[in-house]
Amino acid sequence: MAIEVIKHGQPKLIATCRNCGCTFSFLATDMEDYGNQIDWYETINCPDCHKTLTWYYGEKSGRTYKTQRPYN
Repeated sequence: MAIEVIKHGQPKLIATCRNCGCTFSFLATDMEDYGNQIDWYETINCPDCHKTLTWYYGEKSGRTYKTQRPYN
């Protein structure tokens, strides 16, 4: 018996803008990626106020850290 995909899809992420307070959903493919192998970040623009929301990733003191994390 083989596992079959019924429908391909992507999970929607939900974020709250820290500028205007609106809550919106988006796909991970909507985000822009920047950086290198050590430090990088992803951005998306709020659809209401158009402010750029940024998620930072990287290494600091031997730990991986992440800020302004989206939730779902």
